[in-house]
Amino acid sequence: MLRNKRGSLVLEASIILPIFITAVLAFISFLQIVLAEMALHQAVNEATKQAATHVYPIYVLQNEPSVQNIKDDITNMIPEGMEFIAALQKDNINTVKDEVLNVLFLPYLHLFIDKDMLNESQIKIVKVTLPNLQNKQNVFFGIEASYTLKLLLPFMKREIKIQKKSLERVWIGG
Repeated sequence: MLRNKRGSLVLEASIILPIFITAVLAFISFLQIVLAEMALHQAVNEATKQAATHVYPIYVLQNEPSVQNIKDDITNMIPEGMEFIAALQKDNINTVKDEVLNVLFLPYLHLFIDKDMLNESQIKIVKVTLPNLQNKQNVFFGIEASYTLKLLLPFMKREIKIQKKSLERVWIGG
């Protein structure tokens, strides 16, 4: 009689334990997705806000001939890693969508990434919207980035792509 009870305990454990472990791993994967989404959202928002804040000195350098005598002072206002915006604005480029994005904007976005939460090699820039400083109609700066996250679920080699976009209005004077 005692032998049958031990066998039923092993049978119950062998049925319940894999389900329990899968549920725990699914919960951990869900938390990992939420944390990665929040970290990507925060990085894209902060990068967009900082870039939108520092577009005005670039605008002044390009459009105000009277500031040429203090050009070095204004150039020093532009943070490191944002010189590419000035180069793109000189050519009147407002949307960048190709492999140039990851060369120009990814190092800038890496400044705002929480390296404990996100793996930098999994982040890609999808689209960047630059303000049109010439006609002052479309004065928004935006970054859209994606992050590929590998799930921890057993027997599943799945990846989830998280995509976040941020758009900020640029102040270009009165």
